[in-house]
Amino acid sequence: MSNLPSKNERVSGRKRSSARNRGAGPDGCVLLSSVLEERRRTFVAQLARCQRRATEPALHDLRVATRRLIAVMDLADGIVSLDGGTRARRGLRKYLKGFNALRDVHVQILAVRRLHRSFRSLGAYQNSLRVRERQLLREAGKHCASVQTEALHRRVQDLQNALLAIGAHPALAAAARSAILGAAAGAFARVAAMRQHVAPDDPRSIHRLRVAFKKFRYILEILSPLLPWVTPALRKAMNTFQTAMGEVQDNEVFLAAVNAYAALPRRVPGPSLLDVREYLARRKRETIEAFLQKADEAYRFWQ
Repeated sequence: MSNLPSKNERVSGRKRSSARNRGAGPDGCVLLSSVLEERRRTFVAQLARCQRRATEPALHDLRVATRRLIAVMDLADGIVSLDGGTRARRGLRKYLKGFNALRDVHVQILAVRRLHRSFRSLGAYQNSLRVRERQLLREAGKHCASVQTEALHRRVQDLQNALLAIGAHPALAAAARSAILGAAAGAFARVAAMRQHVAPDDPRSIHRLRVAFKKFRYILEILSPLLPWVTPALRKAMNTFQTAMGEVQDNEVFLAAVNAYAALPRRVPGPSLLDVREYLARRKRETIEAFLQKADEAYRFWQ
């Protein structure tokens, strides 16, 4: 009886060898292609929901879907070389920016709802926020209705085709996988750099760290099948860390808006907002101090 391997065994051995050469785990290009399609479908579904009725929960989900789609397109464009990538992402970012004012108003409405019992002077301000919200919701509805998705569909399809072509070539697939993981490491390096520049007297430095951390978190979310250490516990810890920075930013937005409202000239004098402004200034210091106590946790989210 021959001791030589059979044809099937030789083919299986070559497949195992190829997998070892590429590195253990899923194929990075196939993974990105799959996530691209999933994120595109989610974005289109959330957009259609907002086109039917632009409510605060629907718009929140649309903003999240847009940011997650941009994150995976950023990764894909770092691997493939196609014309128009920057233009496509810039269009999505411009679209996302169109909801910023409404998002800030919703942050303030939630804050006023929590504080109104303690600060009755916020009544008039709360009414002004509701008026502003209705106006911005109408504008958001028009903004959603104007979006055309045909170009996005073509862009995603082109990216998928290019990624799968790369993934079909073992050497290119291995290089692409290294580049994808390198992008994740680079995003973490930026988080670490932003942490070094956080200053207690500069809330904007915390906001810049938050922006960098959010991008890093989205990348880990995409690449979790390649990174076994991205566990549910780690994701929960990252969410808690990001929320602490978000509280600093939300308070900053609220304080600036109340200060601007208090400075407006009025025909009929309203209740003073001095007590609210003093509370928010104190709350600003507290949220910054609370975050600074845990700021070094930023370094533990990469293995």
